[in-house]
Amino acid sequence: DRAQAAGLVERQADATDGRITRVLLTIDGKTRLSRLAAAHLDEVRSLAPVLDKLIAHWDVESRRQL
Repeated sequence: DRAQAAGLVERQADATDGRITRVLLTIDGKTRLSRLAAAHLDEVRSLAPVLDKLIAHWDVESRRQL
């Protein structure tokens, strides 16, 4: 409801099945999601060296389970 009110998504009723409502990203929603995804990847990349240090002492099998 909040995402729709913010103009990020729109709801679309199915033409043949009234039980189905599709939620679609609006252009603004796609733009914001794209920016957030890029920011998230930047954050993950910045944390990678720290995470590498945290697991450096783990054995190979423990690392594979990640």
